[in-house]
Amino acid sequence: MAKTDKKAAPAEGGEAKGGGKKKLLIIVAAVVLLAGAGAGWFFTMGPGGHHEEHAAPPPLPEPKYVSIGTITANLQPDEQGSLLLQVGVAFKIYDYKLEEKIKAREVELRSRVRQLISSKSAGQLTAPDGQKNLSKEISAEAESILEIKKSGGSKKSAEHGEEGAQEGGHAEAGPDKSAGIVDVLLDPFLIGS
Repeated sequence: MAKTDKKAAPAEGGEAKGGGKKKLLIIVAAVVLLAGAGAGWFFTMGPGGHHEEHAAPPPLPEPKYVSIGTITANLQPDEQGSLLLQVGVAFKIYDYKLEEKIKAREVELRSRVRQLISSKSAGQLTAPDGQKNLSKEISAEAESILEIKKSGGSKKSAEHGEEGAQEGGHAEAGPDKSAGIVDVLLDPFLIGS
């Protein structure tokens, strides 16, 4: 029996050595895994990485509405006859410095808007997109007068009329809504004789 005990002892010792190697292998794998996770965090969230708070654009300030008053203009005659349009025009802006430019050139803006309205018929303005298209054209014209240069193509639409405005001349089509005229509001909008 003593012989069997000797044989059993090395076998137990062999298993103990194999178990120690397995534990060592598990510990090394865990360290490597943690190092990889740490490196992944460092490159995505650590210094020089992209943080969530930097990904969101800063909030825009409250919009400001700058009115150039009510404009009355004769419309082109159509099947409804010769009519007038009386419309209040206000520009929605985020760049408060632009208000000074609008006020300084108000007379020119009013004149150009009146000319633009006079080129329209009542049928064009009462069409489903009539007021929206007029707003886009007024925005393009105003940005041209105020020399606002944006990557949204507003200069092009001012030179090419309605066609250019439909191609992206309205301020909201541009990537930077905080610069220039964001929208043109028409209120009141009265067509009569």
